[in-house]
Amino acid sequence: MRVLAYQVEQITLFDDPSDVTHEYTIAQPTDAERAAITFTAKRTTLSMWRRKFSLMRRLARQAKREGHDLVLVETHEEGFAAALAFRLFGRRIKLGVLSLNLPRQHAGWKGALVRWAFRRIDLAFVHSRADLTELLGKLGLTDRQMAFRRYWRFEPTHDQLDACKADEIDGPYVLAYGATDRDFDTFFKAMGGLPHQGVAVVRPWAVEGLTPPDNVIVHEHLPLAQLDGLIAGADLCVIPLLGELPSSGQIALLSAYRQGKATICTDVRGIIDYLEDGAVKRVPKRDVPAMRAAIDMLMSDEAARDALGRRAREVSETVFSAHAALREIDEAITQRFGGSA
Repeated sequence: MRVLAYQVEQITLFDDPSDVTHEYTIAQPTDAERAAITFTAKRTTLSMWRRKFSLMRRLARQAKREGHDLVLVETHEEGFAAALAFRLFGRRIKLGVLSLNLPRQHAGWKGALVRWAFRRIDLAFVHSRADLTELLGKLGLTDRQMAFRRYWRFEPTHDQLDACKADEIDGPYVLAYGATDRDFDTFFKAMGGLPHQGVAVVRPWAVEGLTPPDNVIVHEHLPLAQLDGLIAGADLCVIPLLGELPSSGQIALLSAYRQGKATICTDVRGIIDYLEDGAVKRVPKRDVPAMRAAIDMLMSDEAARDALGRRAREVSETVFSAHAALREIDEAITQRFGGSA
């Protein structure tokens, strides 16, 4: 099949299209579209959706003009706009969504509109196998429309990391970070009384009502580049999860894998597909003694940290590489539609 992949980022899954069955062409927003998307993000929701619909209409016309069989867009927001546009301007072109994160539920006419729109999608990818069953009922999709693929993380450049060093932190430190489905309560309690310095990068609502111990510095609303800098300087990373969602924590864990960092992660269903043996230390959810023991052991054992870090780097370059993700996408397209380029 001829596939047109809409990618906003400059570094994409499709930069190395070797060892795949189908033919991939990258479509990116024009400079004017980028400016409009950035501008409308500061305006009303209606303006944002109008711009997205216009962009997806252009994409449908491009696919039709160039003879593509399938268009892939990145997010479920783009998928919704594309589903509406393709009903009018790309009826014969198949439509896929690369990252169908579980959206908020809408009741009444909004829910009906979302389910009607998503029936136009031919193939949607989720990043947790637990999401496969969750989304079937909530969005009215069939199992033929759904596929699992792993996330991946590009490698931060040295310039990015050098610009974001944790200069204000003196000495070794443990880094916990993230927002959705995070259990900072367990992390704070585990760190309390330990002879190690900690840093937590959070969203305010994720720590509402919690009091960090004296040995933990809390940062809010850090950009991803600055977080990457903190990961680079950390001796140990911690991904504390509540386990209440079918998909959470993957990008946080892959960020640590990518930089070869020893990591502790809560063993819950939303991230189970990413917990590779030898690359991460698992702990049960809401288990303060287990997390405290794991933190203390790894911060006191450099050899154990190094072993986890080496394995983490290895899996980031193999199991969770961009090309591995592309192969999963390519195989899913073949299973769903058959054929070749």
